[in-house]
Amino acid sequence: MPGAAFHRRAAAAGLAVAAAVLGFASAAQAGLSPAQIHRAYALPRTSPVSQTIAVVIAYDAPTAAADLATFSARFRIPRCTADSGCFRKVNQRGDEAPLPAPDPTGGSWVGEAALGVQTARGVCQNCRIMLVEADSDSRADLASAVATAVRLGATEVATAYLQSDEPGGRAAYDHPGVAITAAVGESGYFEGANYPASLAGVVAVGGTRLTLARNGAYRRETVWNEGPRERTTSGCSAFTPVPSWQRREAASVGCRTRRSIADVAAVASPGARIYTSTAVVGLRGWIEGGGTSFASPLVAGVFALAGGVPPGVRAPAMLYANFRRRAGGLHDVTRGANGSCRSAICRARRGYDGPTGIGTPKGLDAFRAPARMRSIRLGHR
Repeated sequence: MPGAAFHRRAAAAGLAVAAAVLGFASAAQAGLSPAQIHRAYALPRTSPVSQTIAVVIAYDAPTAAADLATFSARFRIPRCTADSGCFRKVNQRGDEAPLPAPDPTGGSWVGEAALGVQTARGVCQNCRIMLVEADSDSRADLASAVATAVRLGATEVATAYLQSDEPGGRAAYDHPGVAITAAVGESGYFEGANYPASLAGVVAVGGTRLTLARNGAYRRETVWNEGPRERTTSGCSAFTPVPSWQRREAASVGCRTRRSIADVAAVASPGARIYTSTAVVGLRGWIEGGGTSFASPLVAGVFALAGGVPPGVRAPAMLYANFRRRAGGLHDVTRGANGSCRSAICRARRGYDGPTGIGTPKGLDAFRAPARMRSIRLGHR
């Protein structure tokens, strides 16, 4: 299923219409702008090297290109069009036609496309954007779309869908030299993890509640927890062995033999201000999109701003190497919880914890490869 939800907010009545698992709001001024994201996380607007961020969804998002143009004009971001070669939309085989059938979910996947594409471009404003549309929301079709994105040259791949944690499927998401981000979900702590965030080859992205100072500067973050279906997920995978690069951190939260999620986190609430001219569960126009479906493409954009992942290097291994050598570049989230447990698998603390991983972006240092990694290959175990 898609990992996002959609809300219509009426200021007077306090009404909300929600679908799927996380957040969107209908209002011209709702949600964070790209400038607010850049300031909060001390990010530049452009990457020093050419990068292509792919967003993978199911079904067709027919107005993705036009909606990106409206978004770009609103926030004075350079246009990113198919004619210029900046924007590309393909099916899971990499062809521009035929595209998949329309979204049968009432627009949830269209919303995922708008949120992913516009967040990625808003964060990295000279990155090329690729939208890869799977034929369906099946595990096989979505994995095929990810593999196609990498084959077509994506340097970062953002995913925001949630599937059950099962054995297998690692190869489709195991691409050294490419940062693949995955939303952890919005169901809080449970004794398990969502797929593909549970895989060792991806960067599992959790969510926070971000508070800004009156002047727009970063003030604090807490674990995102705003209700039973709006709180970041954490847990231990039932099937993925703990990778060598995470053994210390996973053991510290009780995941002694299995992978722990999350790896990093970013703002889930408030969400991003995005535009859709195709109905998203009854909503059109300017809406707010949040949850870990917002955090995942945001982190993909941060990897792009940092210049991407060197060949042969796995993105999560690089993050943990930077964390252990205290490279900086992270806000340590130490407040909040996403459930009830006896360890930091569900409670924020200093250092690594389940809900927010090693922290949230604070500049780019944590997302850059250390010099010693630029010419070596890192394994999973």
